[in-house]
Amino acid sequence: MLPPLYLLLLLPLLLLPPSSPLSPPVPRRAFLAPRFLAALPLATLLPLPSPALPNQVSPPPSVAEARAQFQAASKTLDTLLSDYPSISAKGGDEIRRYLGTVGTSSPLFGFPRLVRALQDSASDPIEFTEASSDFLRLLSAADGQAYSSMFVEFSAAKGTTQDYYGRALEEIEGMKTYMVLMEKEL
Repeated sequence: MLPPLYLLLLLPLLLLPPSSPLSPPVPRRAFLAPRFLAALPLATLLPLPSPALPNQVSPPPSVAEARAQFQAASKTLDTLLSDYPSISAKGGDEIRRYLGTVGTSSPLFGFPRLVRALQDSASDPIEFTEASSDFLRLLSAADGQAYSSMFVEFSAAKGTTQDYYGRALEEIEGMKTYMVLMEKEL
């Protein structure tokens, strides 16, 4: 159902004479121009939409908040590894949910921002940054494998869903290795 103000925009279309199917075709500009000009004054009466999100960026997390989220992310990764068969049985999106690439509930969601907040407080910022870069690379690869697993049955790709789950698991195990390296630097 259209709101009443938008119905007013349709009013000029009703007031203009209809064209006959036997009349010669009307050029597009000749057809649209009078209708547009007639609807323009009514369009100024419509309320302007408000932006969905204001142009405000949330502040970066404090070091204490980032450390707490880092610990939660490490536990989430442990849970994903220990319960991988039951999690992967629910599909690729469930794996991605744990990885923080589907939804916002996983502590791994927004991990690059978390890394930036922690890198200056690391005992060796360079080691921490290198480990985090490798971690994020593996996170992206695991996400890609889990995502691809959802479409392998219907594509020309070779392999099965289980093959993609296995590759995602390898990437996640690598992520845990780099998570431990980052934890040593904190």
